[in-house]
Amino acid sequence: MQPPSYLSPEEMRRAYEMCCDAFDETRDEPSCRCTWENVPQRSLDDTRDIIAKPREIMRTEFDESDLKFKQEIVYLRTKMFSLPRKRIDLKSGNEIISGPGRHRSSIRLTLKTAEFIQSLKEQEITTVFSVQHELSKINILKFVDGTFTICDIWLKILEFHGNQYGSKWRLMLCPQIEKIAKKRLIPTLHLDPRATFDFISQINQFTNFFLTRKDLISLLKDDNERAWLNSWKLQIHMIGGREVAATLIQAFWRGYWLRRRKAQSCRLYIAASLLWFAWITLKGKRKMHRRYLDKMLTSMQTTRDLIAKLSKDFRSIIQEPHVVIHLPSIGHPMEIRRILNPKMFAIYQNITILRICFVRNPKTEVIYVLPVKPTQDLLTMYSDFIESISPAEEVAKRITFVALSQSGTFKNRSLNVSRILHCSEDSLHAIKRKISGKPAYFLPCVVDECDMRVAGNLEVPLLSTEMELQMKFLNLSTMSEMIDNLGLLQPPHARNFFFARLWLD
Repeated sequence: MQPPSYLSPEEMRRAYEMCCDAFDETRDEPSCRCTWENVPQRSLDDTRDIIAKPREIMRTEFDESDLKFKQEIVYLRTKMFSLPRKRIDLKSGNEIISGPGRHRSSIRLTLKTAEFIQSLKEQEITTVFSVQHELSKINILKFVDGTFTICDIWLKILEFHGNQYGSKWRLMLCPQIEKIAKKRLIPTLHLDPRATFDFISQINQFTNFFLTRKDLISLLKDDNERAWLNSWKLQIHMIGGREVAATLIQAFWRGYWLRRRKAQSCRLYIAASLLWFAWITLKGKRKMHRRYLDKMLTSMQTTRDLIAKLSKDFRSIIQEPHVVIHLPSIGHPMEIRRILNPKMFAIYQNITILRICFVRNPKTEVIYVLPVKPTQDLLTMYSDFIESISPAEEVAKRITFVALSQSGTFKNRSLNVSRILHCSEDSLHAIKRKISGKPAYFLPCVVDECDMRVAGNLEVPLLSTEMELQMKFLNLSTMSEMIDNLGLLQPPHARNFFFARLWLD
């Protein structure tokens, strides 16, 4: 690109004329480029000091300070510098036409106007910004001693997509890479531009973004630099390797100490949680037991009042239609019930069915609570037994068998009938419907606190003595002592042994 100063004025004039002929333009007439304008007299400033304050030149469309004007000047100069050079061969005397491009050597000033314009359009190749093309100009992205080496092309590529990519690089990715490189004392780090650009385009979380070593390894240009990120072996071989080793040992020791303290704290927390839950459970059990005892005392007092009323009105009750609820419950203490097999203990309680003979009273309806599971054979046997009591009367119509609805729940526990009945809501509702509007009383076997509770809840008295008095008379040692005090004879026996009971018919 040389100025056309080597051309003579005659050659420049000929080239100018040929260009005007090609574009069908008229030749410019020489002019002084002066502009004449009539200015009214009132607009003249007579007081202006021309020497101190010269007249201000008005800005025109072709002022050199105008940016558009400068761009057009540069464009015209470029076009002028790229015109084909006209040279003369000294040996042959012919003209030599050559240009910077492939087509310029074939362009002659003798072309027609349309052909000349078409050739100019072919020469003006529009360039479009391509990310892939610009990335191909960058070989690596370099970090030296944990600091990014500024690359103008890389920043230009990021800014082409607006502030989004540039902000991701400056505010998130680059600071974290520098932090990792400085922390691990990496002297140089080379990243692949294409992989880095693709990684930036995949970042969606601006606030919670965290760069891991695995992600940084995937961006490396040289695989040999992975060793700097995977281990500390190379850092230890450096000049300050002793300090690096000491720092690593101290960091690992602190990490082990913190992990040990954390594990110990977790164990203490688990132990405290277990103690706390155990205490909460115990507190709940105590509260439940206290509530149970309160209700038990209320039920026992209600049952005592009902028993006292039954003892006064018993003769009048049995002379009218009434209901007798057979409760074959043997309330042995827990240490004795645990010795017995649950199935045999249920059969043992069912033996008291012989007391169903209360049905001989024609005004008595009997409700028998079955301790065992009702089967067809068992009910057939009961029917034969009932018919043998009074064959002439329809006794079976006045007898109702009620099964325990929760007997299957406690089949593996040696619980007496009153305890299971207390948990059987369906059975209790069936008994309430049967005794509704009729006087009734329970006929228990061996009374315990649960019999008192059931009687108090149903508000039905028990046909028995006080629980403490019954417990006293069921003790064989106490009974033998009482017989001796009365002066009556009795078979040989031993007193004050562990505990025994005798149920009464």
